[in-house]
Amino acid sequence: MGTIICRSMDRPASIIGFKIARALVDEIDTMALDKATEAWRKIIARMRLKILGVVNGIGVTCTPEGFLFVYNHFAKNPTKLYSMVQASTFENEEYLPDDYIESLYETYPDQLVSAYVLGQFVNLTSGSVYSSFDRQKNHYSYTERNTKILMGNDFNVMHTCGILAQMENGVLRVYKEYVDMYDTPELVNVIQKDYPHKPLMLSFPDASGKNRHSSDASASDHATIRKVAQLRVNKSNPAIKDRYMAVNKALDDGLLTIDVKKCPELAEALEQQSFDKNGLPDKSSGVDHPIDGLGYLVYWYFPISKPKARLSMNIG
Repeated sequence: MGTIICRSMDRPASIIGFKIARALVDEIDTMALDKATEAWRKIIARMRLKILGVVNGIGVTCTPEGFLFVYNHFAKNPTKLYSMVQASTFENEEYLPDDYIESLYETYPDQLVSAYVLGQFVNLTSGSVYSSFDRQKNHYSYTERNTKILMGNDFNVMHTCGILAQMENGVLRVYKEYVDMYDTPELVNVIQKDYPHKPLMLSFPDASGKNRHSSDASASDHATIRKVAQLRVNKSNPAIKDRYMAVNKALDDGLLTIDVKKCPELAEALEQQSFDKNGLPDKSSGVDHPIDGLGYLVYWYFPISKPKARLSMNIG
């Protein structure tokens, strides 16, 4: 019997101290390009086990995520040891519900259909991150109603934010922003002053706020925000790409509106957010904080799930 060793590619430094003959790598393109490259080199270095009759090799399965690690190594510049098989969702059609593929075409824009349904390499990072946002088309002048308030929260020292919205006939109406608060206690103090009557408020925060705090106080960000809102949060945050795709999809479908006059910082951030060299939203620009708060909120109500069009690759 052989031994199966599991390691997370999120921590490339942990891929040490063992030797193997075969490896299976899953969804490496969901990582930043530089981190994926580091993990791959660590995996290659582990392929030192010699077994009679066994050809050492690595199998890779991945949904296309644009022109990233898999494209560079298996499509653009493959060596004789690298081979690739591309398969679409249609390959599994007989095992899927009758209307499944049709629903994907109705749900996804053309670029995502090409990538996630047809298994093709396409540019998912051209232009701005929130290319679906149009301040005329997506603007809606909204007046707060006597119903529950929904708040997306991102926690950072000097950049803590709260994005407020209400649901109206299935549409998320964003109408108020708290941005560049020094920390979570300051945000809570401002909200308490604005809402002394303590309305029903739900917070959809950064999941990491459970274990850390953006101030010198001993209480976590989650514990602090509970002073004004009930929390709705999972154990971990949705993937970054899933969040921005969810926002774009909600904008396209008319399920999300922004009162751009009351939320000027958020509207400007949606227009200016660009991609970095790894195909992820650029954090260096400083405009990402209100968008992150919005993303946690939008994804809770309008999550996006990717179909399994996959690439199967092999080295060895």
